Amino acid sequence: MRQGFTLTELLVTIAIIMVLSAILLPSFQGAIGTSDKRAAQMHAQSVRLALNTMLASNPQLSAGRVGTVDCAVARDVGAGGVMDATSGGNGWDAAPTGDRCTATPQGRGYRVTVQYGSESVSVP
Repeated sequence: MRQGFTLTELLVTIAIIMVLSAILLPSFQGAIGTSDKRAAQMHAQSVRLALNTMLASNPQLSAGRVGTVDCAVARDVGAGGVMDATSGGNGWDAAPTGDRCTATPQGRGYRVTVQYGSESVSVP
C-alpha cells in the first residue's frame, strides 16, 4: 500500500495553484484600485458637503473669503470658517492615507480634488 504523494503529484498541484493565483491576482488588484478611488470620492464629497453647509448656514461667509482649504487633515467648520480643531462636529475626517486634498472656491461653493497615488478625483 502506497503512503503519501509522489513528487510529480506535488509539483502538478503546486503548478495548478500558481496558475490559478496568476489568473486571480489582477482582479484583486483591480478591486483594491476601485476601493481607493471610492474612498477618495467619499472623502471629497464629505468635505464639499461640510464646506457648502457652512456657507449656507453662515451668509456672512463666502467661498472667496474663506479661500482655498487644505482638506487632507481633519478640520471643523463653523461660523468663523474652517478651524484646525478636531472635536468632531461639522467638519471632516483626515483623508485616506497618503492622499492630498484641496478645496478651491468655485462660485458660491467649493470644488474638492483628492489625489491618491497617481490619480485624482474631483467633486464639483
